[in-house]
Order: sequence, then structure tokens, then C-alpha cells
Amino acid sequence: MPQRSDATLALAAVFLVWSPAAAAAGWWLLLGLAVAAAAAALSAVADAGRTVHDGPSSEWLGIVGRAFASAALALTAAQSVLGGAARPLAVLLLVAVALFGLRGGRLPVRPVLLLVGAVVVLLAAAAVLVLVSPPDPAPLDPLRDGGPLGAGTAAALLLILLPTSRSGAVTALHPALLRIGIATAAAAALGTGLLLAAGPEVLASSEAPLSAVTLGSPASGLVGAAAVIAVLLALLDLGRRDARALVRLADAGEIPAVLAARNRRTGVPAAAQLVLCLVAVLAVVILDADALLAFAVAALLVATIVRRLDHGAAGASGPALASAAVSLLLLLALPAATAAAAAVLLAALLIARAFRT
Repeated sequence: MPQRSDATLALAAVFLVWSPAAAAAGWWLLLGLAVAAAAAALSAVADAGRTVHDGPSSEWLGIVGRAFASAALALTAAQSVLGGAARPLAVLLLVAVALFGLRGGRLPVRPVLLLVGAVVVLLAAAAVLVLVSPPDPAPLDPLRDGGPLGAGTAAALLLILLPTSRSGAVTALHPALLRIGIATAAAAALGTGLLLAAGPEVLASSEAPLSAVTLGSPASGLVGAAAVIAVLLALLDLGRRDARALVRLADAGEIPAVLAARNRRTGVPAAAQLVLCLVAVLAVVILDADALLAFAVAALLVATIVRRLDHGAAGASGPALASAAVSLLLLLALPAATAAAAAVLLAALLIARAFRT
């Protein structure tokens, strides 16, 4: 269910995305959110009224992007609970979710709704505790943000909070725009509250910004519990999306034979799922959460560009070309090393596919 996976991913991402976004844009963070909302709306217009179809390169880019997003979220949840000693717990979360997916496990809708409600209640209770007993502010150096230009970087990162089109689904424009509007309003309310309560310096100072805001307050335990629940839900949904993408790639003969053997219970290439888990685990061990998020967003932006230009620029509609151009601008707004790594990944995928054909 696309709407469910969008909701769980956004719910988990609020525990992470404010840190790099505030570091890039400072008080201009909300301008970045407005730009992200405009980009998401343009993407919905480009996909409206047709079945979205990702080619193999876009599928692989999406899979890699979700692997890095999973790593970033797992690390953020672990940091919300354990602080600096978080990597082992993040690895445990990734492995546990991968094993659950390999066995074909999935959560029914009702438990998911109950857990989402629990996250919202925990965050609301944490907000009340912070208002009643605010933590002592720690001395921080003034933040040197990128000003209005940094809003472009923030916009690219904040896209993770907004719903997107899914391969194989038909995009209905009005419901898509409504979902984007609701998600933007919720994110704007939370972002405004965080900026007013703590300021961009506090948000930028920690890879788990909501935990940083509540540090030293009884609310920190509630935020940690909410982060773990939200991230587990998001990891399960991201894993299910990866499984569907791997099935499509296997049906198209786009998975190497050594990884293409399917699980008898689930019909998903199990070896490929394990490789994705290994990639996420290695990413957690090597990179920090902000870098993981940036690379995940870069891969997904490149996937969007490839989707828009799949039939060549001449065959693309006006909204599709505009969406591709905006995605390129947001990609270039990310740190240079991140954008370059995404370009190298795309080149590697194209070369690998060329040798397979």
C-alpha cells in the first residue's frame, strides 16, 4: 500500500531529517520545505493519469536509495536510545527486519495503525513534558548555515517526508496533491515548533535532533521509544517495497543468476535480499546518518531523472521535463561528493546492464 509506506517512512524520517536540513539552511529550513513540496507536486503532475513504470536502472537506483535510507533510519533510532554506542543496535535492527522479511512476515493494518498511534502519543507526551519542564540549553557555537541557498540542500533532504509515485501504480492527481499538502502542513508545523523551541543550532548539533531537543528532560525516553517504533515500521515497509522491486527485476531477467534464486515461500530472490541487508549494514558501520540520508536522497533523485527521461527528452511531456530539471537542481544542491557518488552509481548500473545485453 503506497500511502502506508509513505506515512511510515515520513514518520520515521522526522527523527533524522531536521539535523542536516538545519545545518544546511538554518532559519531558512521552512523555505526548503516549501521548495520540496513544490518539487513533489510537480512530480505528481508529471505522473498524473498514467501507470508509473520504472525501467531497470531506476528500479536499482531506488533499491540502493532505500538501502541507504534504511541504514540512516536504523542508526538514528539507535542513537535516540544509546547515543554514541549506537551502531551495534542499528545493525541488529537491520538484520532482524531482513530476517523477518525473508520469512515472508508482514504486519497487518490494524497493528500498524496502533503502533503509529503510539508514536504520535509518545511524541505528544514528550512535547508536553518539554513545555512543563524544559531542559537546560547547552552552550553551542553560532551556526554557519548556507542561508537561502542552503534551502536547496534542505529541500532535497526534506523530500523524504513527502509522498512519491510508485512503480506499477496509477497516480490520481487530486489525491496525490492532497497527500502532499497534508504531509507538508504536518512537517511545517513540526519544523516550526522545533525551530522556535530549540533553534537551528540545537537541531544541527545532533544526528538524532528530536533527542537533542529533549536531552536532559524526562521526555528523552519517550522520544527514544517513539523513534524505535517508527523506524521499525518504516524498515518493514521499505523492505516490502524492495521485495516487490526485486520480483519485477527478476521477472525481467535483470538480476544476476547467482542472486536470482527465489524463496519458495515468498517468491522473492532471497540472496539479493541478503545482499541488500549487507549493503545497509556496511553503510551503518562506515558512514554517519547525515551522509547516509544524503546518499539515499541522491540515488532517488537520479532515479526520478532516469524515469522522466526513459524515452528520451523528445518523448517526455512538459511536466516530466520540468520535474527532471528540478530533480537535477536538487541533486546538485547536495554535497558535491554525494552527487558525484550517485552519478558514479548510475554509470556503474548502465555499464553493468550494457555488458549483460
